[in-house]
Amino acid sequence: METEQQLQAVKALSARLSQDAHSAEAMVKQALELKHLLEKNLELMGTSQAASEEQEGWLTDMAKENYELHAMVDELLSALHVLMQKHRQQVSALRTRNQETVEDAQRQIEAERQRSRRLELEVVQLTSKIEEMEKVMCAAVAVDERDDLDLIADVVAVAQENQQLRDLLRVSNVALGDAD
Repeated sequence: METEQQLQAVKALSARLSQDAHSAEAMVKQALELKHLLEKNLELMGTSQAASEEQEGWLTDMAKENYELHAMVDELLSALHVLMQKHRQQVSALRTRNQETVEDAQRQIEAERQRSRRLELEVVQLTSKIEEMEKVMCAAVAVDERDDLDLIADVVAVAQENQQLRDLLRVSNVALGDAD
């Protein structure tokens, strides 16, 4: 259950990082377009040097602003590059951790399967032993019952013989008592 939760967390983080990567790529495109526009502005500024002093002041301001914008775009591109590099590292680490988690889960599943097979084999062996013991016990009970019946028959026979001998002893005592 914990492995499934980890997998879900990894998937959610991977999706979020993927969205961040798309946003960063869009920002890079916008920065490049802005840089291209700035370069066009610089070109235009270079062709209009013959303009009046008022226009030169304006162009100087625009050039200064262009220079500052170039610096900002370069900073933004640098920051986006660092961000994308970190994003790639995190995605790589997540993939590695995800693979390790999957491998651990597969090892645990295989171990549980082997344990289950061992337990099933043990149950089969124990069932076989129980059935064998049941047969032995039934045979022993049958032998005991026959022995008990034979013993009872012997006891009855001895009791009858004893009764007959008592009867004979009485008859002989009566006969001897009459003869005296």
